[in-house]
Amino acid sequence: MSGEHRRVELIYKGFGAASGFVMACYGIAVTVAWVTQAGLGPVQLILLGSVLEASVVLGEVPTGVVADTISRKWSIVVSYLMVGIGVTMNVSDTYVVLLVSQAVWGIGHTFQSGATTAWVTDELGRDVDDLIIGQARWRQAGLIFGIIAGVGIGVWSLDVAIATAGAVAIVVALVLAVVMPETGFAPTPREDRSTWSSMVSTAVAGAQVLRGYQITRLVIIAALIGGFASEVVDRLMVLRLIDVGIPRFEPVVVVGALLLVGRVVVWLVLGRLESRLDTSSDASSARLVAVSYAVVSAGVLSLALGPIFALAAAGQLLQATSRQIVEPIEAAIINRKATSQHRATILSFHGQADAVGQVTGGVSMALVAYLTTVSIAMSVGATLFLAAGLVVSVGFARQK
Repeated sequence: MSGEHRRVELIYKGFGAASGFVMACYGIAVTVAWVTQAGLGPVQLILLGSVLEASVVLGEVPTGVVADTISRKWSIVVSYLMVGIGVTMNVSDTYVVLLVSQAVWGIGHTFQSGATTAWVTDELGRDVDDLIIGQARWRQAGLIFGIIAGVGIGVWSLDVAIATAGAVAIVVALVLAVVMPETGFAPTPREDRSTWSSMVSTAVAGAQVLRGYQITRLVIIAALIGGFASEVVDRLMVLRLIDVGIPRFEPVVVVGALLLVGRVVVWLVLGRLESRLDTSSDASSARLVAVSYAVVSAGVLSLALGPIFALAAAGQLLQATSRQIVEPIEAAIINRKATSQHRATILSFHGQADAVGQVTGGVSMALVAYLTTVSIAMSVGATLFLAAGLVVSVGFARQK
């Protein structure tokens, strides 16, 4: 392997570590701050997620097309810059500002969601299943350090922890602007890239490629269903644990400990998958995705109905780790089937399916939680995660 290829691999894995750190440091602080400082209720919490995912729905395919037609490097740089700004805005307790912050963060995220894997695949000129899992493992390491930082700083000040995460994202953007190469990508000629029609044609061509692979279609449908179910878990997890009765510690410490244990487990599991995952077998890929969703469902159900903190916390740990494992597996499956010309766009379809599910599910689950209870809303989410796994396993078996 050449020195340049090693450099590309290191930068790609560095994406994972940096993203993990930012999201964990921010996430651990902001989810507690929204409940304990801003005093937000279930509907307000879920609507924050709906705004975030609506911005992802609007941005995923257009920004994926930007990465396929203009520059993957600069798409990623812009992403980290916008994420940093959106994260930092959450030091405010004003609900309108928090809503705007989610839109900025969401659109920023879409600039890299398909571009990073498309970039490394073109730079190396080979299948990168091992690197996708390797990057996910580095992301877990970043998440672990981010959780430690978020808890350590958050005990002193939740706002400082949030601002730290935002500052790190902005610094990463500046570093990537200097060190990140882009030699394996041929942008669309300037005279052809300035029209909406070129973007639409790229998106349509990507969709046509997508229709040729049943496993990819099934994975994207599963992501849509899983996205519908996920908002109620992501936004109400802290509220549910507090309702059950967190032991006599600061909530940020307890939630951080749960997340930390989960990230270590995911890091270990991904280490085993890194050299063993083979997405060339559609049948084994379908089984792996289906089983992962079934485990997520069991975890969410325990979180929803566990009458004591230990059972609810165990459910949270199980569902969170399983979801972190299934995500890179799905990305590897889709990436292997995608063509170079439309890779970022097709990967963005996966992100958009998840986002569409979260937007529609967020509103629906907010209504369920409002009319019934948080536990019932989460139980509905558990059923949907199980349905996502069944779609992949049954759908693949019928179409073989």
